[in-house]
Amino acid sequence: MDKYTRSRSKKIKQTASSKEPDVEVIEMVEDGRARDGKSRRSGTEKRLQEEVTNTETNAHGKNKKVKKSKTKLIKSTEKLQISDVWSQPQVSNVGSPKTQELGVSSPKSSDSSTSSHRSQGLNVESLLSKVESPESEEETYQISEEDVSNSQTDYDTADSRTENTFVEFQSERLVDVEGGRLLILESGQEVSLSGFCTMSVLCGSAEVFGYHCDPSKQPVELFSAVSNSLLKIKCLSVETNSDCVRSVYSENRLEQDVADCLPCSDVAVIKLGRLDAPHIDYVTTLNTFKQLFCGIKDGPLGRFSVESNQSKRLPQLHLSNDHYFVLDKWKEQLSKDPASILITCGGKGQGKSTLTQFLLNSTLNVLDKVCYLDCDPGQTEFTPPGSLSLHTITNPALGPPFSHQKEPAVWCFNGNVSPNGNPHLYLNCIRQCFHGYTQMKPRPPLVVNTMGWISGLGLLLLIDTLRIVQPDLVIQIDSKHADGNLPMLTPTNVAQSDSWSSQCKEQQKNIPQKDHSVLIINSVVDTKSGNYSRARHLRDMALLSYLTKGLPEGLMAAKPCMVSWSTIAIHVCHATVPSSQILEAINACVVALCCLDDEHQRYREGEDSPWLLKKTPVCDCVGYGFVRGIDKEKKCLYIVSPVPLSKLKSVNLLMRGNVNLTEDLFLKAFPGVVPYVDITATTKGSGALRQRKRMPRKT
Repeated sequence: MDKYTRSRSKKIKQTASSKEPDVEVIEMVEDGRARDGKSRRSGTEKRLQEEVTNTETNAHGKNKKVKKSKTKLIKSTEKLQISDVWSQPQVSNVGSPKTQELGVSSPKSSDSSTSSHRSQGLNVESLLSKVESPESEEETYQISEEDVSNSQTDYDTADSRTENTFVEFQSERLVDVEGGRLLILESGQEVSLSGFCTMSVLCGSAEVFGYHCDPSKQPVELFSAVSNSLLKIKCLSVETNSDCVRSVYSENRLEQDVADCLPCSDVAVIKLGRLDAPHIDYVTTLNTFKQLFCGIKDGPLGRFSVESNQSKRLPQLHLSNDHYFVLDKWKEQLSKDPASILITCGGKGQGKSTLTQFLLNSTLNVLDKVCYLDCDPGQTEFTPPGSLSLHTITNPALGPPFSHQKEPAVWCFNGNVSPNGNPHLYLNCIRQCFHGYTQMKPRPPLVVNTMGWISGLGLLLLIDTLRIVQPDLVIQIDSKHADGNLPMLTPTNVAQSDSWSSQCKEQQKNIPQKDHSVLIINSVVDTKSGNYSRARHLRDMALLSYLTKGLPEGLMAAKPCMVSWSTIAIHVCHATVPSSQILEAINACVVALCCLDDEHQRYREGEDSPWLLKKTPVCDCVGYGFVRGIDKEKKCLYIVSPVPLSKLKSVNLLMRGNVNLTEDLFLKAFPGVVPYVDITATTKGSGALRQRKRMPRKT
């Protein structure tokens, strides 16, 4: 085995029923300890098999009892609206692209005003971390600022593949220059970054989150926030030519006495420059996210700081030996087939997103582009929450999801952060995105990220996902608790296991499965360390960052587009809304801007009323928008969106899902009492029942 890790290989014996060749399964074990993967998983497989069995339906179409846990009931549809917030639209002086088919108007707003009823927001340093399940009540842990700042957990482990030549960071190695700062690192030295900036390597080479930077590459953007582990910059190679280093100092106009105090050989010189990101600045103006970047103030040189790698003030990004082992296996697979497919599986909070982001960045070191299929609508990587998407990645993703929102190649709106309400829609969205990948010529490699719901219905949907994408390499991430781990996802088990489609009789069991390898690694995430934010806050930041990108005046002050509601269809995905209240249901809400084909059936109650749909369609999404107001006299909607006007003209469907803006945005924009936002109702009784489409019906 490799010198930096221990692994165990075993063969799955060929059975007469499956008739498939042997499949190699590589399971990672901790250094110095061997473990029996089979015995460890026997209890897990038995438990999950019982849950799968409990969801099967009998021959008469009657559903057996499904194991359920306590859930939170959603509030009634009356609370979907904020009435009379923008009742008198007025023309704004803020400039906006001229339109021909769509009129332009702007309601009156007060984006700079503050509210006397502002709720006490949480600093990001003390955000609640939660273990979330679509079918269970939230369990939260309160992490105080003192616990975060005084954490004694060691998040920093040297990569054993390189020699431990770490040199403690010194403040005099960070020199202010015009437009930024020069960072001088020695071989193997690492530093952590807080804030956001651009990074360009002037001599030598460096690595950030798996991506290698050298003088031949373009500058990259770094975003290091306390909502996630802080990024680390590591020196990979140094410049031995002293003349080259001196020329770099000279080009950046360093004074001679300062240059004489700096090393002129065996160093890497990195320039950290100022990065202007108005949409990120807008997010940090809200009360909840003021401490997102450790309270670093914006200055002439930028909004960032550099700390020693030995600092334990905040959690730092930790890449274990298992990450590099998976990377080696992935590169080995790519050498065999450049169009290989890799999928990551595991429970919530076990590091799937970190691993996929690391693999994407590392793949760009050897290839020009790589595709990414996001199957987790609750924690999306490159789009706002509530959707599934396919991306073609050409630039590294060096930061949290809210820092690199981008337009996907294929985009489907799921309408919810969990597929538990409509599993059919979830699977159809995956099929649509994967179909877009199969149409690419030539096909780049594909990395697939799955959701963390791995029991009951979540396991059934995962089996369906594996059958759809037909991967070459399956990565399973195990937690410290064996009861929360997946059974081994070998081709035989995937082919013979039940899935949602097979239970609904849409697909038969024992479907031949493409041969794939399975790698099982241990999670390095410490769920009690408080180094990650609540999932709801991460979704809020991603949504705000997307909506305000390209809108420097802010979401509330931006000039909206006006569209007649008689020319579009309106649909609410996650709840049943009477047609008479459909306009109120989308007022002051986030909607998906979609393009509906003529083959989908639609109806309306009058010539001046909007079109309606009977069921949620799977159609192309071009972006998200915010319904700024509704004018019932002119029969039009005012929508604010970062989507270009050329694409807005093709939108003929607005879909409302369970994706909402943070309350802090309304409290900041509107002084006084804000209905349904800052006043808690004291009434007794049950809320509205949640609409479910997950139970198979008689045909």
